[in-house]
Amino acid sequence: MALRRIMEKYTPNTRFCIIANYTHKLSPALLSRCTRFRFSPLHADAIRQIVDKVIANEDVNIAPDAVDALVKLSKGDMRRALNVLQACHASTLPMPEPGKPPPAALARADRELITSEIVHDCIASPQPSDIALVRDTLLGTSDVSSILTTLQTLKNQKGLALADLLSALSEELAELEVPSQTRVEWLRGLAEVEYRLAGGGSESVQMGGMVGVVRQGVELMDKTGMTA
Repeated sequence: MALRRIMEKYTPNTRFCIIANYTHKLSPALLSRCTRFRFSPLHADAIRQIVDKVIANEDVNIAPDAVDALVKLSKGDMRRALNVLQACHASTLPMPEPGKPPPAALARADRELITSEIVHDCIASPQPSDIALVRDTLLGTSDVSSILTTLQTLKNQKGLALADLLSALSEELAELEVPSQTRVEWLRGLAEVEYRLAGGGSESVQMGGMVGVVRQGVELMDKTGMTA
């Protein structure tokens, strides 16, 4: 409300620029005084072009597959891509000796190689191998108790959140060639689980719901004679 009064008072000689990711979280009184410009996420090629330029200029020691992971996980957000790249670069620098200032610059050979695993850990995103394990376990195991034990063990060992697993699993399932009925069942069920999880639902209960949704889709495939 204070910003609203400021805008009303100084509009004749001042222009305000408000940058936000979600306009519905802003006051309607502020939105009514602004012209909205919507910007879609950047294409992966555009992000890669800038990331490659920064890597070359700053002499970042990063593996090619790590660049691919960085571009993919940024999801069209250039700021996020550069922030993660900077964080990964800082995490691979050696610790300075006690009582001595850190060197102004280090040779490339003295810096740890930034791998795809480091990028995923920096973003707190599940590793591709972990997601593949979750997918194969859900699709290939009919014992629900065994599936829940495997998922819970993975979550505890890797410190993963169910919301991150759910998002990554949805992308994996979307790439499978399955009957349309199964795909619809997965999308509807996983969307419901994600909604309840975002509303504060128990992770253990919603994890059981996720398992039930995927297994129900597998049973539909078995009835139609198809396998993932």
